[in-house]
Amino acid sequence: VLEIDLDDDRLDDTDVLRVGVKGTSDATVSFQFTSCRSEYLSSDSIQGIVLDHSYAFYNVAPHSSKRSAAASTTHLEITLVSLSGTPFLYVSDTTVAPTRNMSPTQVPWKSEEQGTEQSITIMNPTGSYYIGVYGHVGGAFRVSSRTVEHDNDSSDDNLVVIIVPIVCVVLLFAVIVSLAFSNKVRREWLGPRCPGVDWLQCREEREARRLRRESTRSFSPGSTMELKPSHSASNFA
Repeated sequence: VLEIDLDDDRLDDTDVLRVGVKGTSDATVSFQFTSCRSEYLSSDSIQGIVLDHSYAFYNVAPHSSKRSAAASTTHLEITLVSLSGTPFLYVSDTTVAPTRNMSPTQVPWKSEEQGTEQSITIMNPTGSYYIGVYGHVGGAFRVSSRTVEHDNDSSDDNLVVIIVPIVCVVLLFAVIVSLAFSNKVRREWLGPRCPGVDWLQCREEREARRLRRESTRSFSPGSTMELKPSHSASNFA
């Protein structure tokens, strides 16, 4: 394997690299050129093209809020979408240019699914991560990353979920009891046959009807009334 550092000060974008092979006997030789230049994945997603059995490399530094680690859990999601061909995904936190032939220590995360979309999730990421896209079958792809945070302390949310229904039930019970009590008081105060809106007026009319009924019973036909003189006979002498 021949590796050339393209960031070498002796090279620039106009230089042409030539490779020669010398053999002691006739042989068939194949070449595979792979650029290990890593592009920073700064936007939400980057679209690229990879040739058959070649690589494209990226790097990403997950960002998180300033909340404490005890208050939240962070995970990094790296997603590879195949637009054409069959790309594979390799991720490392130590190897700048992760490839499919490296050991699991060098490339802890990889996805070799032959589907439209594949992703890798890294829990509690720290530092930078390096992405290698391998063209098992060359084609176009889109690679993206995002940092997701989850609250660890969900006790307050659970408490709200429990308390809110209880408070609603208590308030509903209080409203029902209040309505039942007010109806009972109104029946006792106004009577069952007093549908008046003005309670005081309705109460006075009910009291007047009661007095009229008592007067009618006192002077009904056939009744006798004993009259007692209010003055003695000596007053008329």
